[in-house]
Amino acid sequence: MIAEYNYVVIGAGSAGCVVANRLTEDGETTVLLLEAGDRDTKPEIQFPIAWTKLWGTEVDWAYFTEPEPYLNGQKIFCPRGKVLGGCSSINATIYIRGNRDDFDHWQNLGNPGWSYADVLPYFKKSQNQQRGASEFHAVGGELTITDPLAPSAIAQQFIEAATELGYHRNPDFNGAQQHGAGLYQLTVKDGQRHSTAAAFLSPILHRPNLTTTTKALVTRLLFEGTRTVGVEYLHEGTLHQVQVNREVILCAGAFDSPKLLMLSGIGDAEKLRSLDIPVVVDLPGVGQNLQDHPLVLLGYQTTQVPEIAPTSNIAEAGLFLHSEGRLDTAPDLQFFCGPALLVSCSAFK
Repeated sequence: MIAEYNYVVIGAGSAGCVVANRLTEDGETTVLLLEAGDRDTKPEIQFPIAWTKLWGTEVDWAYFTEPEPYLNGQKIFCPRGKVLGGCSSINATIYIRGNRDDFDHWQNLGNPGWSYADVLPYFKKSQNQQRGASEFHAVGGELTITDPLAPSAIAQQFIEAATELGYHRNPDFNGAQQHGAGLYQLTVKDGQRHSTAAAFLSPILHRPNLTTTTKALVTRLLFEGTRTVGVEYLHEGTLHQVQVNREVILCAGAFDSPKLLMLSGIGDAEKLRSLDIPVVVDLPGVGQNLQDHPLVLLGYQTTQVPEIAPTSNIAEAGLFLHSEGRLDTAPDLQFFCGPALLVSCSAFK
């Protein structure tokens, strides 16, 4: 007999843990949460300073791009969380929202409900802000947001240098404006990482209407016509199928969500046929137009060994600015400054 749920959430990452939490608040709603990775028990996950040690391990998909023609054929490392909490379990714990202009632009493109004013209440609902409630922040939510416990002298000096150059000091990149220099706030609670798994999933694992399965790799969506009616996944070497009577919610990230859609027959029909994938919906935009921001690392040798607190996330201070001096648009440059240089990822190739 095939199990049936109201909802199946694919991916227990930054989005999936939140979705599973909200849906199962209704005790009559059944949810299956599928995660390809394992539980978030790896010790390094808990310590903000250790996040680069997670790259290329069992909790990271460790993706690389294809050779980049404009970078002399280099392959660029793209870490992606393969664990409960997803990328929120392996990132630098920085809490940063999208710029107000980005959300308003989405609405102006014809997507009602996506303006900054529309999404701000949801950011606030999820937040337990160390600084207290304000126009842009709230307390009492699941996700703890804190200031750095012991920022390095180098981070503080970076902010001072930026203000001397004419950039204003910004105490809150998630407040009234984003540009300027300041310290990043962090998804850290009591000195340890507060991932979406820790914040939204662990406290509700006891709910009888939630089933969480790890090491479950979803292979395709199941259809009746063009309606999704189930999911197929691989668990411990065996293929399983489950039925869904409401929705399948795809939270597999920027890479694996479109990949799974295409494997399920939703995408560019010509490309799908070339791979012998039966076409369910001809939707050429799936898997296209993925854009990422380049990251350039600069290191400076100091005359003294900097002190780095165990609670440091390395990328402590930031600066948002406009490359062409325009202040009427969202910043298009973002700086990170910390007391140590990130290591090269070439060993993971």
